[in-house]
Amino acid sequence: MAPFATDDIDAPDAGFDSFLEFLFDADIPKELSTEGTEARAEVRKLVAEVHSVPESADELLRTYSGKEKVLIKSLSKMKVQEEENAETIAEIKALVAEVNTTKSAAELLATYVGRYELLLTNLRMMKAKQDENVPEIRKLVEEVHIPKSADELLRTYSGREDVLKKSLSKMKIQEEENAETIAEIKALMEEVDTAKSPAELLATYAGRYEILLKNLKKMKAKQENEAEARRLVGEVKTDKTADELLEIYSGKEALLVENLNELKNAEGDNADMAFAVKTLVVETKAPKAADELLAIYSGREEMLLKNLRRMKAKQEEEKEKALLAAKNAPKPPLPPSPTASTATASTAASGGSSSFKKKKDYNDVIRERQMEQRRAEGLSTSTSIKKVRDYNDLIKEKKLEKQASRRQ
Repeated sequence: MAPFATDDIDAPDAGFDSFLEFLFDADIPKELSTEGTEARAEVRKLVAEVHSVPESADELLRTYSGKEKVLIKSLSKMKVQEEENAETIAEIKALVAEVNTTKSAAELLATYVGRYELLLTNLRMMKAKQDENVPEIRKLVEEVHIPKSADELLRTYSGREDVLKKSLSKMKIQEEENAETIAEIKALMEEVDTAKSPAELLATYAGRYEILLKNLKKMKAKQENEAEARRLVGEVKTDKTADELLEIYSGKEALLVENLNELKNAEGDNADMAFAVKTLVVETKAPKAADELLAIYSGREEMLLKNLRRMKAKQEEEKEKALLAAKNAPKPPLPPSPTASTATASTAASGGSSSFKKKKDYNDVIRERQMEQRRAEGLSTSTSIKKVRDYNDLIKEKKLEKQASRRQ
């Protein structure tokens, strides 16, 4: 027998009342019902009847677990208020369906419990604004270049339709004043590869159309020069590919085209050498122009080429050293965590006095030992002096004895 699938079934909350509700799908037989199940059933019934509650019955029962009577009292009060304001609530629901609001009717009714007239007044004002402004806003959105739809804008500017209308009217005037520029921008965007649509770019550069036109002209010139450079690289003999040259001449594609044309029209080894010099000057970012260097090194082009290649090699070496140094650089120490610093401070505060006390006691011990040593040394010194005196007396006596024996 296949096991019963329980993946889509939520387990009941703890408690006998929840178990009975789960077992009988909230339709509990009268003989099994308890005070708790009756209260829960009453809550479910009231939630179904009241419109001002955005939460479900289960959510409310979980929140008011053990306080179902309080919940029933609140819901009953809300029901009475709604019955007294039935016509107002019906109009509110109808207006919420027509007006662009960020909240549902239930959420608004819950927020304005007991203040339904105020909510109705606000919704009527919103609808009046929309009725006045929405048709014109939709018309303006069609006339100006904007990437968002009218519905998206109306949702965003819900309750502020007059502000939206004013902004769109201003955009329309700006676009009318710059009609020729915008027409040229659109024409250029058909020729240039851009990541954004014309509407997105025009919205981004609103009031700055001349800057956008200038940037698009630069992009078009760059793309044309790149295409021309690739064509010329296929016709002349160079030691680099088109991609390598374009990377070297990034931002200077016109100069690359000029140098390739000179190489194509010139003849002999000097032409190849001159092109190599010009490429290296760009690649190394030399402070002097290639033509100036070629004029100075006229007849010594090989020496110039050799020096430029050496300069390039040195630049690459320094770049590698800098990358290696950055990679091996010690990481800055992390700032101490608040808990660690607090612990250190508390340790210092608690241990500071005890360590001072220990140090003081140790000094006292050293002093006592020094005094004892001095006393001991004082006794031994006096004893040694006495012994020395006795020894001197013996020496004198020995000398006197020797003198006396010699005389005899």
